[in-house]
Amino acid sequence: MFRESLENKLLNTNKKNNAGAKPYDVVMLFKILILQRYYGLGDSQVEYQILDRTSF
Repeated sequence: MFRESLENKLLNTNKKNNAGAKPYDVVMLFKILILQRYYGLGDSQVEYQILDRTSF
């Protein structure tokens, strides 16, 4: 539902070459930001929760 608008706004399509790591999926990052805001977690806390439990 959000993929097209997220990709249009967030992905850099003017890259000079393909060096570097592949970008993370924009929908997954959007979901992480929603969970982070909902539960009031910091970056390290949300990373711990994601790695600790797949249900999160």
